[in-house]
Amino acid sequence: MNTIENFIENKGYMIIEHSPNGYSNCYIAKKNSTFYFIKYINDRRRNKKAIIDILTEVSKIKHKNILNIEDILVLDENNIFCIYKHIKSQTLNKYIKSNYYHTYDKKFYRLKKILIKIAKAIDFLHKNKIIHSDIIGANILINERYNPIIIDFDFALKTKKQKNIEKNIDVLSFKTMVLQIIFEQFFIEENYKDYLENDIIQKKDFIIPRLKKCQNKHFKNCKQFIKYLFKK
Repeated sequence: MNTIENFIENKGYMIIEHSPNGYSNCYIAKKNSTFYFIKYINDRRRNKKAIIDILTEVSKIKHKNILNIEDILVLDENNIFCIYKHIKSQTLNKYIKSNYYHTYDKKFYRLKKILIKIAKAIDFLHKNKIIHSDIIGANILINERYNPIIIDFDFALKTKKQKNIEKNIDVLSFKTMVLQIIFEQFFIEENYKDYLENDIIQKKDFIIPRLKKCQNKHFKNCKQFIKYLFKK
């Protein structure tokens, strides 16, 4: 057992699994009959205080689509651990690529519902002056109730004002992620012709006429983008 693992276990967390789901430098651990996901942060680009300060701010955030930070452990100047409750889930990327969807209508409805919840959660962070700074499919979990959960605040930033240009980082990242999902899932899969034909029939409900416009259009928040993309 190395120094890091010794440190974690001395804090009362019994390590059950190393690198779960391919996440390097992460652990599943158990403490007092509860399972936790431990994220190891080794960011030498920022000082320890800055990282701890932003993680502490995020830990105060309570939202059903944001995974709560339960604890923050500090080993030394360069080694910080962020503790989350472990939940049964899969990443948004894996969920979208699963075989759950069997029809165009189910795929469209479920995807729209998930993306709206993600958008509202990101905007909620912004209202609390927090920028996630790494909105990608791998940092969004889908739990057993098909609810999206935003995770991984390694690169989060604290802003001084609610209306800040830095929040555009998240809006643009979210927008890019959404467009990528749509192109890959609706137009590249084996059934893309069926999706396309259904979309032409139902274009009052879907997005083809707006995809190109979205790429160059500015949105002040994530919810505005989703409303525009899926508007009837």
